[in-house]
Amino acid sequence: MCARVFVASTISLIAVTLTALSPHRAIAQVIDQSFIPPAFSGLVYSIAPNVITPLGQEFRPTLASLDFVDLWIGDGATDIGPGASVMVSVHTGAINGPTVGTSTATFVPDGTNLGGGSTLSRFKFTSPLPLVPGSTYVLDVFQTGSIVPGNQNFGWGGSYDGAGTYPDGRMIVQGNPREGSDFWFREGVLPEPGPVSLLGAATMMGIARRRRRQSQASQLASRQSQAQRAAGVASSSA
Repeated sequence: MCARVFVASTISLIAVTLTALSPHRAIAQVIDQSFIPPAFSGLVYSIAPNVITPLGQEFRPTLASLDFVDLWIGDGATDIGPGASVMVSVHTGAINGPTVGTSTATFVPDGTNLGGGSTLSRFKFTSPLPLVPGSTYVLDVFQTGSIVPGNQNFGWGGSYDGAGTYPDGRMIVQGNPREGSDFWFREGVLPEPGPVSLLGAATMMGIARRRRRQSQASQLASRQSQAQRAAGVASSSA
């Protein structure tokens, strides 16, 4: 009985380890650059086309790649609509500079962050974007798809003029940088499982298999011994 419990516990531990190693599940994210206030205290700048776009935020990474961008995107009106589809491009040097990559579209539901809130929308890329640490890049945020009543009020949250505290970049509104102001953002990477961790998981699997075989052999020997004793008792009775 104890052997069976040990084997089950070992197998469960392996499952947890492999889940934690999966790049699509429990891998911890690494945040590089970030400007996220602890509470909503600023303005929402429209991301609808041809209003005050292009909108952007400069940043200087310390890591050599980027897997995701998180942004504060909010619904700026109480009217009911279909939500908004939003994308992010990363440019080198300036908002009109060469494009490093563009995210897939993220759907932001109607009413998100209406009147405040702290929900961040995540923007993912089909593959890691290569970056040069210390160089200036710009996040370019824009709404895609049909603009209809109810979804033309979405915006990107940012600081009041002069209230930005991110030291390595500036807010960009209508293509022009604003000194001392910043949009709310963060960017980072999702580490892949390393070979040492995978080797450890494989070793644990091997141990579990051996324990399971030993348990099965022990159980078989116990049943055979019980059968022999039972046969001996029956023979004595006869």
